[in-house]
Amino acid sequence: MEWAPPKLFFIIELQGATVMGSTRGALHCWTIDVDTWTADCDAHYSYRQIHERDAPLRIRPLVDEIAQLILDGKDDKRLKWFNGRAHVRVLVRKFISGRFEQTREGRRKKFRLGLNAALESRGWQRAPRARDLYSRSVASRR
Repeated sequence: MEWAPPKLFFIIELQGATVMGSTRGALHCWTIDVDTWTADCDAHYSYRQIHERDAPLRIRPLVDEIAQLILDGKDDKRLKWFNGRAHVRVLVRKFISGRFEQTREGRRKKFRLGLNAALESRGWQRAPRARDLYSRSVASRR
């Protein structure tokens, strides 16, 4: 807390986002003007790192590796093949992790977007209404 008449300044830390998986607590800076009886809050003042962050994960090499395994029709513990290798389920939850929910889900989303793009340009398509399931397009089966 800091008193600089006629203003009082103080910072409050909110940790509500940690419930949703964040590793940071938001710092809000409040200013109270006792002459004008007004209060102002800067909700974007700063943050405090509460938990250590997960190490970065390079998604692009992982996307390239999994896409190549699918294109080559190879067995891998991260893939589950169906119907004579015409369909494949990528077991994303088994190999993309993180200690924090936001980190995990962000990594998985980025991986899926990259894999979709890599496979669609090579004759594979994501199955509708089925997460992480890909099928060879009809034209590429011939």
